[in-house]
Amino acid sequence: MQLMMLFWMFATQGHSQACPQDLTLTGALTFANTESALARGDIASTFQLYRMRNLWIRLETETELDTVEVESLVFISPNGSRFYETSRLYSRDADLTIVDGPNMHHPRDSYPAIELESGNVALDLFIPIRGTVFQRYPQLGEWTVEATIQGRRGTVVGHFDLVR
Repeated sequence: MQLMMLFWMFATQGHSQACPQDLTLTGALTFANTESALARGDIASTFQLYRMRNLWIRLETETELDTVEVESLVFISPNGSRFYETSRLYSRDADLTIVDGPNMHHPRDSYPAIELESGNVALDLFIPIRGTVFQRYPQLGEWTVEATIQGRRGTVVGHFDLVR
């Protein structure tokens, strides 16, 4: 028992027992047809599949971000299956455009994290729709998108509808 207590003391030394807030991802996902619409806040939740070129997605978070972060998105189809996954590196430093990512053995492009007037940070990206698996294997209905940031607890979830 004393050995267990000693181990616990060393293991928790310098660490709070509570979960640090800065390691928990919070925020919201929004969707738009174009980059400019996303920047203007002209967001939508319903999209016409065969009229789309790209789907623009913004993860807006109040979570404090490190200099470089890896965001991952998982698209879950209306039938509940994982349909598409992607990840992207973001940097708070706009001059940092190529970085060695975590667990990577080669440089990767890094995209700027956008500081918003509200003090929040936006991570914007587009998903190609025209000519991709989204149109080749169309699944109309409500889609779910799950966003995570590597090394952070929590998932931000958003929904959109694809119609003809």
